[in-house]
Amino acid sequence: GLGIRRGLTDDLVIAPYGSALALCGWPSAAAENLNALAQNGALTRYGFIEALDFTPDRILSGRDFVAVTTFMAHHQGMLQTAIVNALQNDIMVHRFLCEQPIRAMDLLLQERVPWDVTLELGRADEVWDHPADTHQAPELAPWVPSPDLVVPQVHILGNGRMSSLITQSGGGGLRLNDTDLTRWRPDPVRTGDGMWLYLRDLESSDFWSLGSAPTGRADVDTKCVFHQHMVELLCQYDGIVARMDVTVAPFDDAEIRRVTLTNESDVARKLDLTTYAEVTIAPPLEDERHPAFSKLFVHSTYLPDEQALVFTRRPRRPETKPPVFLHKLVTDDPDTAVTAWETDRRQFLGRNQTVRAPKGLQNGLGQGAGWTLDPVMSLQVRVTLKPMETRQLVFLSVAAASRNEAVQIAKRYPVAMIDHTFRDALLETGRTVRRLGIAAEHLPELQVLSSLLVHTHPTYRTAPPIDAQSWHGQPELWRFGISGDYPILLLKLSDIENASLLDILVRGHRLWQNAGLHVDLVILRDAATSYEEPLREKVLSVISDTQATGMLGMRGGIHLIAGDQMSAQLRRGVEASAAVVLHDENQSLRQLLDLAVQPRDQLPAFMPEQPVFEIPVNALVRPDNLQFDNGYGGFDPANGDYLIHLAPGVRTPAPWCNILANDDFGCLVSEAGLGMTWAANSGEHRLTPWSNDPVADVPGEVLYLRDEASGGVWTTTPQPMGHDADCQVRHGAGFTQWAKNSHGLQQ
Repeated sequence: GLGIRRGLTDDLVIAPYGSALALCGWPSAAAENLNALAQNGALTRYGFIEALDFTPDRILSGRDFVAVTTFMAHHQGMLQTAIVNALQNDIMVHRFLCEQPIRAMDLLLQERVPWDVTLELGRADEVWDHPADTHQAPELAPWVPSPDLVVPQVHILGNGRMSSLITQSGGGGLRLNDTDLTRWRPDPVRTGDGMWLYLRDLESSDFWSLGSAPTGRADVDTKCVFHQHMVELLCQYDGIVARMDVTVAPFDDAEIRRVTLTNESDVARKLDLTTYAEVTIAPPLEDERHPAFSKLFVHSTYLPDEQALVFTRRPRRPETKPPVFLHKLVTDDPDTAVTAWETDRRQFLGRNQTVRAPKGLQNGLGQGAGWTLDPVMSLQVRVTLKPMETRQLVFLSVAAASRNEAVQIAKRYPVAMIDHTFRDALLETGRTVRRLGIAAEHLPELQVLSSLLVHTHPTYRTAPPIDAQSWHGQPELWRFGISGDYPILLLKLSDIENASLLDILVRGHRLWQNAGLHVDLVILRDAATSYEEPLREKVLSVISDTQATGMLGMRGGIHLIAGDQMSAQLRRGVEASAAVVLHDENQSLRQLLDLAVQPRDQLPAFMPEQPVFEIPVNALVRPDNLQFDNGYGGFDPANGDYLIHLAPGVRTPAPWCNILANDDFGCLVSEAGLGMTWAANSGEHRLTPWSNDPVADVPGEVLYLRDEASGGVWTTTPQPMGHDADCQVRHGAGFTQWAKNSHGLQQ
């Protein structure tokens, strides 16, 4: 109805509902229906109005009104308030929360679903055949990842849209659907990328990380515990006990990192907590193809009122809409706040430095934002702990379609809601595991298998075909509907009746997909093809049980291949493309995975002799006649070469590169060290890796020298182990030369 208040009376003047419908463009039939309802007393019976005249002439007359008494006038106010809130960004809500008593009860106004209440089953004809979900917390026991696995163990948390991959050392990254929010690349040897948390003692300037990486300090006691719904990282050092619980909110695209600090010493301590991650907001393949170019389009803003950093990406095409990424501090302690921030990776790490010992922790953060050439997110918080005192704070990472939406999502998670969110994540994860029919004892096994899919290892791989001419790589997979963009898990079956692994792998594939890990499950049947297809029927029955209908033949789905319909070379190529190849020989998954934890033979450790006296060598002399000398170097007037003289600890502000190449072969080097080599095409046919990183400038090729008597190891080039002595780098036409005098040698 359309209503206005007339004068100072309590009567509400309401236009006939038919007139309101006519104004909204409703047909006259709707007015006739309302007229019938009014005449039979339906509207009056439910307390909407006492009397209305719905005759056609009154409906069409815009000047006739009937004064009525309404029993639910507050609904009119609710409608008008809702319209105002929609048009003015919840202005009435903000006005309401300006009152201190109301703000104190803000948490109570956030209505939550009462999961612990028994659900009403409804009428008999509405009850499904499925058992009722009681929403009780499942019994999912945690487990500690084994350090003896041949690859680093990873755990993936997700809600179907946002996923967080966390390694046992604390590394990992965030992803939203097919977009990487932070940079992480799998590396089975070292932990280079992640979302780190540094702790620094202000009095001693000593710093360490919450997790074994990235500082890698042996004197810090660390531990990692995996739960199906979260990851615990614990560390103890110098009287400070720190614990971080990580989970992904089940109903919002938000990752929560709850940090708990305890001072077990008998003196007060002041600590700086610093977060760090590299921001991408781009598909992983685009960022990997040209990371330096991809970094140019990320913009950062610091919001002081929200204590948050907001990152946006400028789209390359109008139809592309990258998400907005927000990283903020959440705390209810007025004494705990963000003291500094940084969005420039070079300012945080320093030239030729790594995350192991960043310069920003020692020199302070620059508090810069805007368009940086290498964006990172870093918030620094200062915490004061009395003896035996415990404090808690939360770091929240949110992805949304707009900045306003990201801020609004972050406001749903005050400190008082964090425990509820962890419980919601446990309940939702338990419901997923129960719905998929996965036994709790299989969860650690599936987590280990996912680690082998992320970090490939030769233990479960097949050698490539000997005849390379008959296998053309990834395009050969397309004939089977396999894209080759995702890791391939290949299961070889010969006896359908004893296929013990088929059921758990199909259910595990669905579990990984829900968490955000995309895998192509390829089932290779070794039996002869016949009219009946028992394998297909068995797979379809498992897919039906897991409600994953339609996964057959899909990208990142399940693929059935008949082995007797393939040539030997083609079959060998498909097997070689798989990250993990399993043979279903009536063995349990645990028995097969035991191969990945078997101890391997280690070479004997190198034991150097006693240190010997080094013959002193003359230090390198910096030429004083260089042309266009800029402090780092200049042109040699004798031959036109460019000479760079680096004293110990001195770095150039940017890489000084030289390209050495002919028409078919070449390499790229910088003043810091050997770069990378390619053949035919530097982008598509790299023989050694290129970091494309102007800050760290990690070389893909290194030449080490070791003194067999003393055991000392160093490099002639400044990177990675040659910054302790003078080095002269000479770039010429078609060559580069490094010269150094150290360790008793002229090199």
